[in-house]
Amino acid sequence: MLNSIIMKHSIFKIFMCFGVIALVFSGCKKDPNTYMLTVNISPADAGEIEITPNLSVYEEGTTVTLRVTASEGYSFGSWAGDYTGNAQSVEITMDGDKAIDAMFSMGFNEDFEDDEANNFIDDESGRWSVNDKAYYLTGTGSDTWGYSWYNFTDFDNFEYSVDIKATGNTSLQNAVGIYFRSASGDFLQNSYWFSITFDRNWNFIKFINNETIWLKEWTLSDVINIGLDQTNTLKVRCVGSTIELFVNDISYGVFTDADFSAGYIGVGGYDIAGYNNTYVFDNISLKAVEETPAKSGLKLTPRLQNTTGMDPRFSN
Repeated sequence: MLNSIIMKHSIFKIFMCFGVIALVFSGCKKDPNTYMLTVNISPADAGEIEITPNLSVYEEGTTVTLRVTASEGYSFGSWAGDYTGNAQSVEITMDGDKAIDAMFSMGFNEDFEDDEANNFIDDESGRWSVNDKAYYLTGTGSDTWGYSWYNFTDFDNFEYSVDIKATGNTSLQNAVGIYFRSASGDFLQNSYWFSITFDRNWNFIKFINNETIWLKEWTLSDVINIGLDQTNTLKVRCVGSTIELFVNDISYGVFTDADFSAGYIGVGGYDIAGYNNTYVFDNISLKAVEETPAKSGLKLTPRLQNTTGMDPRFSN
């Protein structure tokens, strides 16, 4: 009987020991791998990153969405570090610790998707509005210029592009375009002005203290899409004293002029009597460039146009 009791007691002790051993092994079992995500913004005040989900650590295999928003005067460039690419919203799979940088540069993108002309200041003429996710200049037949500019100055070396369309009761011979390196919002004072007409003409002008200097007189081009409701993309690329002009991604040449090195950028068009000229501006973007300027350019021989009593303030 005693041996039986001792034996049973021994078995119980062994079971208890096994139970303790099992508990210990259970406590040593690893949890699923977890990883850390570190994100940085460069420059530090250039924008924000929205992280979804935003956790201190992530289990292996978790998908994390990163979405960048640029601050005023900046444009998102690309991701660097443990992820590369240039999409503004990306998905990251956490399969290890990751450090990812969002790289910004001077510039902006405005597609009017939020039905707001963010950071744009107009001429207070009442002719500017945002409709159908685009920026409209609707004329009143008043024989005056309409213009609007981005509220950030000192853009120096950059690539600036705008989609432009004429619609409604608009004269195809009217000038519409973009200006840049402007000393103020009023581009007719001191700035460069690149414009087209929707009957396939273009020009390049410099304004100095309200005087018009022709850098390229009106020139016919079959690159320009003709007629109403046709979109043309105007782009300029400025590096140092070189200025390259594009329409629909076709270069019109590299010009050399050093009078204005930095300033505001904007859009504008002429409002002529007899028409309710309507211009639609969309996909306005500017990004900084640092490449070496072109070694050769078209040396300009400006022609000063006497603009006394003229409205508009230039004519060819």
